[in-house]
Amino acid sequence: YGLDAFRFFLMRDMVFGLDSNFNEEALVQRINADLANDLGNLFSRVLSMAHKYFDGVVPEPDPDMEKEMDLGLQRNALTTIDTYTASMGEFAFHKGLTAIWTFITHMNKYVDVTAPWVLAKSKTTRKQLETVIYNLLEGLRIISGLIYPVMPDTASNLQKHLGFGG
Repeated sequence: YGLDAFRFFLMRDMVFGLDSNFNEEALVQRINADLANDLGNLFSRVLSMAHKYFDGVVPEPDPDMEKEMDLGLQRNALTTIDTYTASMGEFAFHKGLTAIWTFITHMNKYVDVTAPWVLAKSKTTRKQLETVIYNLLEGLRIISGLIYPVMPDTASNLQKHLGFGG
């Protein structure tokens, strides 16, 4: 299953300092649901659209469109960072990871609501598309930083594909 996936499962499903049970079925379910479906699909969709619509270059968000196209994403990101930081400081690792996955769920909904593939069909919605893709890439950047302590190889791989250095 890989060290990152196994570490994620332990930190996400088991409360630090308490007894816990382990079974392989729960591990596989967590990997499929959270890592493959939620994070993996989000990352793949966003990166594909960034390459398809902007040749892999991060677009500049339009300041006039930011408020219209935000849909609570920035507020949700800041709340996630605050919750994560507080939870990790209290050794409540499962709560920190839950906060990240709540944000990932919000980002997946953001993709569905903003429908970048529809925005890409018209030149009149180009500024909205730029802002949406920028917001999504920024969200993935934040996620990659937050998951790093638990899944360093996965985070490094995400960051590499996002164009970050070491």
